[in-house]
Amino acid sequence: MSAIQVKLAQLRANGWTITDLFLVETPLPDGGAMMILPSVPATIFQAPGAAMAFEVHGAILGAYTAQGGPAGTLGYPESDEVGWYDSHSRMSIFQRGVIGWTAAQGTIIHNDKVVHHLGLAAARAYQLLNLATADASATVHREENIAAGVNWCGYALANMMKAGGMDKAHTALFANTQGLLDYGSYYTLDIYGASRPRARVTKMLPSGLDIRDAHSARRSQRRIVLWPEIQRETPLDIAPGDIVLVDHDAGGGPDHIQIVYHWHPAQRVLTTIDGNGGSFVLRSVLERQFGAQLRPNVHFRPAPTTPAAGSAVAPATKQQHLRALDGLDVLWPMPQAGYVSIGCHVLTAAGQVNPPAPTSTAPHSRVFAIIRPSIMDFEHHRYQNI
Repeated sequence: MSAIQVKLAQLRANGWTITDLFLVETPLPDGGAMMILPSVPATIFQAPGAAMAFEVHGAILGAYTAQGGPAGTLGYPESDEVGWYDSHSRMSIFQRGVIGWTAAQGTIIHNDKVVHHLGLAAARAYQLLNLATADASATVHREENIAAGVNWCGYALANMMKAGGMDKAHTALFANTQGLLDYGSYYTLDIYGASRPRARVTKMLPSGLDIRDAHSARRSQRRIVLWPEIQRETPLDIAPGDIVLVDHDAGGGPDHIQIVYHWHPAQRVLTTIDGNGGSFVLRSVLERQFGAQLRPNVHFRPAPTTPAAGSAVAPATKQQHLRALDGLDVLWPMPQAGYVSIGCHVLTAAGQVNPPAPTSTAPHSRVFAIIRPSIMDFEHHRYQNI
């Protein structure tokens, strides 16, 4: 029995209704094979020489076919359709990228397999968001061995990235924003975003190859997008699980750490989850926590309709975005700090407020940087001077 026939039997055993009378396994020019299941509709693919075959179906199959299928930029599938970052989104993993699907955005193509690992990190963030606020904080503190009173947004990010499979050699840098700037820029940015000589050169062992050169050779360098590019309103490649650095305190550099939950390019709304946060929580979490005792102005209050000092978007407007774009029923909790929260940013020039100079004390809020890791950060390697 071929790998495609094995997969067909598995699909039937898993409850798939496949009513086609005649199914043909078709060889492909490169040595691979495929079988079309018109009644589903779905297609099973087997890469040349591969021991397993995988199915692609629905909207993801449509997007994959439009990209040229196995002969296109993505190559053959390496997974069946799986959950992405929550129960409402799906993903298929291919040799050279992924195709995701959400009800709000339809299909989303990323030509970088790192997005799969980032999706697992975003799923961990969503899992923490669904815990009672005290339980989420306690979980991160326990698993990351954090002392009481420590700012823990970076430790929460580390916890999420470890769930995505990231090597802990890298997450050790995530405790603060400067460490993340060092990580994302290969030690070429300081806290104010100005170039400086690299503080250290990280090498791969045993080869001794510079880590940036090793990532470049794999065509998967870390990427950091800074606020000037964000505010030019150019198209942005942002995926669930990307790292977000926020500048709240007019220090000229980032002071808070978040992870991407969702990016809505048409509206330029970026939804993020953070530890040690102060934004929204899920109504379902508060209902589980307080039950019939859940009361307005005791456990939550109306989101303010005017922006905070230095911010361009009111919390009430952000609440509307979260409900309309992400389908999340969120509340503005009391007290207003120190838990795993979800919020959003509007990545337009008008939606991001900036000081007149890097040293200004005028309050402002902006997304300072968005960081995409390398696929090699989710593999086990040995390093010198990380």
